[in-house]
Amino acid sequence: MACLNLPVDIRYKLENMYVAGIIPDAWQHGIKFSKTACYPHGQLTCSAITPIVCDLPTTRHIASMAGVGSHFYCSACNCYHKSTCGRVNFKKWEPRNKVTLQEYAEQWRDTATSSEHERLFKAHGVCYSELWCLPYWDPSWQLVIDPMHCILEGLAQHHTQHLLGLTSESTTSTLPSLAFVCDFGEIPPGTMTAKEVTQISVICTLLASHVGSGDDNQLEECFDKLKSTLSHKNSRPLRFACNSLHCMPQKVGRTLKIDYVKALVDWIAEVLDQICNIIHDMTTPTWLGSVPKNFGKASAGTIKADEWQSLITIYLPIALMSLWGAGTLHSSDEIAVHLKTILDHTMELVGAVYLASYRLHITAYVRKLQTIHPTFSVQPNYHASFHIYDYLLLFGPAHSWWSFPFECLIGIIQHISINHKFGELENTMLLSYIKAARLHRWLTQPDCLPAIQECGVLFDRVFNKSATNSIHELAKDPMNDAIKVADCAATSAVPEDLYTLIR
Repeated sequence: MACLNLPVDIRYKLENMYVAGIIPDAWQHGIKFSKTACYPHGQLTCSAITPIVCDLPTTRHIASMAGVGSHFYCSACNCYHKSTCGRVNFKKWEPRNKVTLQEYAEQWRDTATSSEHERLFKAHGVCYSELWCLPYWDPSWQLVIDPMHCILEGLAQHHTQHLLGLTSESTTSTLPSLAFVCDFGEIPPGTMTAKEVTQISVICTLLASHVGSGDDNQLEECFDKLKSTLSHKNSRPLRFACNSLHCMPQKVGRTLKIDYVKALVDWIAEVLDQICNIIHDMTTPTWLGSVPKNFGKASAGTIKADEWQSLITIYLPIALMSLWGAGTLHSSDEIAVHLKTILDHTMELVGAVYLASYRLHITAYVRKLQTIHPTFSVQPNYHASFHIYDYLLLFGPAHSWWSFPFECLIGIIQHISINHKFGELENTMLLSYIKAARLHRWLTQPDCLPAIQECGVLFDRVFNKSATNSIHELAKDPMNDAIKVADCAATSAVPEDLYTLIR
């Protein structure tokens, strides 16, 4: 839990947060704390759950509601059936009624048979949850759509990977989804056989399809597969494709079939290479989150939320504008117009990520999806993104309630050594976190006692220094989940005298 009265730069530091559980009657009867910093003799406090902020599947589990893959895909409004996910007429969406939802939940609770449970759940999409014991519980506004999960790890990631085809793409789809239009123009009559004319159509589809071949394969393997497929085509179709795309091999002497293949593969990798070059060459402020310089490759690892934010707001727009913007050259006017349309569509998403005129940009973005990418099926994430506007009005700026700092806190807690025994591990994690927060507070105070300062020096000398530096970096920038804390820092034994002091 974080105190929103604190300034943003210190609000999410380790020593200023604490792990809280859901305590019964905390709102109606209050909780008596035996001692606080301002009340040494104790204080009675009342607390309540306001927003529940997490990813969409988790919110449904917490509230015992139907998942996002069901026809009840939205917890905030009455939109029903998966076929309506792509609607943008948000002014006609009505919020779900709290009283009706509670009646459905209590009907499910009071039903004795499993078949009746299943029938009611299928009809209303809600089970009973203990949260209904709270008199103020209203899922329509308390189950918040998190901007980090919905936009950065949802829309931005999906647009880059699946629509633009710049990274991995799942092979489970039976229909190939094209990343862009590739038209070679009219074939001069009498220059090719019927088989070679057919091969030109195949080459066009190969070049316009996504290059990824699975989440676990490296991008180089995808290009190798493309090279192998193109190598089985005749030289004349390959030469015609290179000439149409203005990517003829620059080679002295005889040009071989493999040269045409290499030129075509280099052409398809141009966008990704441009992004990597911009990431490598661009000078950015120190506060901007880092991005893997080998973006698009399996070796880059999983792209985190702050990295998607930097990619979608800075690197990707610059790369696409330099390739597809005004003044760029293409093989035909039709291709130039289509790539400019994809660029404009991407910039609608960029505008939504910046949260400037949010609803205007997200409406334009979702409306154009089916037109620009006709094989794409709109997912519940796109519908959920409309409701972020409502939560901005309810709770204020996103940095006060999104998941960034708490995801970092989860990462820290995951490094705590536990015995995997339920009933004991919760107490171990809580006490370990409190001890670490106490120690961190003592070591960072400017008026810290000399004995405590000496403990800080001992920690730097005895324990992993790189891990210590990472912890300090994380304290300065708690939203940067690119900072990794070494496992050895979490498992090192603390000296007994220091352990006594902490305890």
